[in-house]
Amino acid sequence: FRDDAEATSAATAAYTAVLGAFATRGDVDASYEVVKRMRSRRIPRNVYTFSELLRAAGAAPPRRRVATIRGLWRRMRVEGVSPNAVAYNVAIAALVGRGGDAAPDS
Repeated sequence: FRDDAEATSAATAAYTAVLGAFATRGDVDASYEVVKRMRSRRIPRNVYTFSELLRAAGAAPPRRRVATIRGLWRRMRVEGVSPNAVAYNVAIAALVGRGGDAAPDS
């Protein structure tokens, strides 16, 4: 049997994986729906969850992109999630409009 911490961690990982699929497609609205469900079910968000949200935000319309990313960054801090190198890199890629797949063009 799993303890509560393991179950919570598994739930966070599962929701973050779904969120990542939507982020890859650049589906900002679906990404936010996943986070709403996480909140309603009291599933904590972690740095990887926020990284996927930031990646999805890179697909937002240019006029909304910076405000969206700033808001997510603030929310991450409010929720006590510390950014790591991945979050910083994803935020930078999102700011320059490389949502979805942030890999460089070949």
